[in-house]
Amino acid sequence: MHWNQDDRQAFAAELARANAEALRPWTVVASALSLALVLVALGLAPAHVGVPYGPAVALVAVATAGLALASFRQAVSAAVIGPLSVGLVVSSGLILGWVLLGAPAAVAPVAGGFLMVALAGGLLFSWDLPLAIGVQAALLVGWLLGVTAGPGWGADTGQLVACSALLIGAQTVSLVAQRQRRVERAEGFHQLREAARVTRVVDEVRASQHATAQARDRLFSDVTNGLREPVVRLLRAVRDQMDTEPETASRLAPTWSKGLRLLRKLDDVGTLALYHRGHLRLRVRRVQLGQELRRVVELAQEAMAPSGLSLDLVVDEVPEDLHVDPERLERVLVVMLAEALRACPPDADVQVEVGQEQGAGGVVMARIEVWCDKPEAPVDRAAGDDFWREPEGASIEVRLAHALAEFHGGRLVQAPPEANTLSWVLSLRAGTQHLTDATIDRRVRAVDSDRGRRFEDRAGMTWAADLAATDEYRLLDVQVMAEAIGRELDG
Repeated sequence: MHWNQDDRQAFAAELARANAEALRPWTVVASALSLALVLVALGLAPAHVGVPYGPAVALVAVATAGLALASFRQAVSAAVIGPLSVGLVVSSGLILGWVLLGAPAAVAPVAGGFLMVALAGGLLFSWDLPLAIGVQAALLVGWLLGVTAGPGWGADTGQLVACSALLIGAQTVSLVAQRQRRVERAEGFHQLREAARVTRVVDEVRASQHATAQARDRLFSDVTNGLREPVVRLLRAVRDQMDTEPETASRLAPTWSKGLRLLRKLDDVGTLALYHRGHLRLRVRRVQLGQELRRVVELAQEAMAPSGLSLDLVVDEVPEDLHVDPERLERVLVVMLAEALRACPPDADVQVEVGQEQGAGGVVMARIEVWCDKPEAPVDRAAGDDFWREPEGASIEVRLAHALAEFHGGRLVQAPPEANTLSWVLSLRAGTQHLTDATIDRRVRAVDSDRGRRFEDRAGMTWAADLAATDEYRLLDVQVMAEAIGRELDG
């Protein structure tokens, strides 16, 4: 009763298809009934002239016609399938009774068994309960008329009642079974409809979310492209003034530093937007991980030396077949070092340990861990800088580091709060199985492309590229954290 009109119509169409499918097996049942009845009657009374065997043969013809219609059921409407299925089942019972009118008495008990088969055959179709009751009743009426009016059992009332009771019981069981099948079919159909509706809603929501995410990432790219150009021009003007007017260098140094940090964050937002839009590519090559890390750690040690901080590198056995984008890997390592300095105490020794481990399925993974001893009280050196503090969640730099790690086929994991150390672990897959055309940049470096271009000023692009290659810009996060620790020690 709680179904809507569309569900009712769809279920009616489903039942019509089911009834059309049931025409095939019912054709076999009807043909077997008719032929078996004829053979039994001929075998028991071959010389009996009054038996009308023609209707049984006619039933075979009717069943064959039903089979032909079932073969073209796609072209048969539900209005035809319903009466056809009812007519086939009822005709079998009536023809059975007609045969009994002229059959010898010995045929009557056998016909009762055949009638039970006909009753059970009605289970092949899915009818409404009133229709099912009417069909089964017609079968019983045809048999009873044939037995009582023909030469069947005559005055043997006891056998007639017993056989009638058996057939009525079979009819009841058939009705209950058919009703249960219909209910189960209805419940299953309704569940499928509900699941389809839920799936459609989920698909629509996902499509909407995907479109929203694409619009957001496109907005990030547009905002980054729009803001980076004036920031680069401003920084270039500040640097030119610092170079031409040395007396203003100390006054402009904070502006220069904050401008660099803003440019660094804009670059990270732009790279993250390219990643989410599917435009980010890696310039992958085979590297010696120990050498790459040693180069980054040595630069970081120089940046941390004025603050008295220590940074140690321990290189164990590492996979030889490791393919990464050195520039992207360096960005992840710098973020790991900066996050360690952000939370480690001033007197802690920061350790960088490199080795290998077995991943899921026996995959060889390179393992890079940056850690220090956990301080007694939590430390966050960005808490006093409201401009650079993220309002919620992870910072842009950390989000980018996670994205670049996943893009390399690896993962970046932070130690849980209950651990005794503050650590960041970067795992990278060895080999090249995880590198696809959606990951690798196959373009030639000398070929210009609009993909990933931040702004149109060619001179600005050249100056920004030169700036990005400097240690001051590459290790900016580490330098900022090291300066914060130095100020704490001086204080």
